[in-house]
Amino acid sequence: MMTEGDRTVEQAALYLAGALPEEERAAFEAHLAVGWPEGERALRELVPALRAVAEEIVPVPPPPKLKADLLAQVTGPRCEFAFADDGAFVPTPFPGVTMRIVHLDQTRRQFSAFLKLAPGAQFPTHHHDGPEECVVLQGELIVGRVRMRAGDYQRSDADSEHDVQRSETGAMAFVTAPLSMLE
Repeated sequence: MMTEGDRTVEQAALYLAGALPEEERAAFEAHLAVGWPEGERALRELVPALRAVAEEIVPVPPPPKLKADLLAQVTGPRCEFAFADDGAFVPTPFPGVTMRIVHLDQTRRQFSAFLKLAPGAQFPTHHHDGPEECVVLQGELIVGRVRMRAGDYQRSDADSEHDVQRSETGAMAFVTAPLSMLE
């Protein structure tokens, strides 16, 4: 048979777990508000156990799609996210060069992507039928005779010719470029 003290401890545990029905939660809080030594003692005694349980919980990251869907609900329809673990880099026709496209803008005829160059890889000379922007995120990227390092930015206008892009050490860059570059 459950004693009044056992019932208080059970209610305190359910209260801390957020599992008391609304009416019981309100009554529990009302008792605490006017001074209820048994309830306060039960809560104090349960806190170390609650902390121990909380320390054992292993965080599990949400699946990327769920994370993106939730963020879209919070931030609204005009904000788009791409996370590091959302997708794989895929090979390009150029040895040692891979890319992960994060956005396609059909209206502006542009795409945004992360571009990786393995050590010794190169992207050949090419023509731009639209503007291209590039920010080096890691490593070194050599464009013609210009050596770019992490944090460096480069922009090429439409109708410009781009020298060979290569990396001796390996590099990762974020690029926004014309869709024609994917053809």
